[in-house]
Amino acid sequence: MLNEVENYLSVLEHLRGQVRDLLAKFPPEALDWRPIEGAGDLATNSPAALATHLAGSENFLVTHVIGGRTIQRDREGEFKTKEVEMAELQRRLAAGTQMAEAILSPLTPGQLEEPRKWLSGSGTVRRCILHAIAHYATHLGHLQLTYQLWRDQAGK
Repeated sequence: MLNEVENYLSVLEHLRGQVRDLLAKFPPEALDWRPIEGAGDLATNSPAALATHLAGSENFLVTHVIGGRTIQRDREGEFKTKEVEMAELQRRLAAGTQMAEAILSPLTPGQLEEPRKWLSGSGTVRRCILHAIAHYATHLGHLQLTYQLWRDQAGK
């Protein structure tokens, strides 16, 4: 495996682990809690929706965009996730580890330079991997803020 790919996989797993650890801090009743209800730019997502979206996005970028495999994804539905148990959220995130390793591990330097297009952009396979990493980091930040707000409103 290329050292570069090994580093990407390590960073993705580190981010995934932070999401899993943070999710575990939420009690079951808080998984569907949204700091700001409603729709539009000011509305926020629940921890369950963020975790589901991260798993869906990673699967889309790695399996479909990079791996070229057809998948079924309901991106809008990811944000409507409700009443999902912690074990299922953790399973969805863990599936990303195996999938990413299987698809990214065999990449060659030439394959990292191949062009790809995805929903919000285009670039090389390398750029797509970096996009997946940045996307994880962004939503990890959202999840961290959601946890802080939940603790505050719960008086913790």
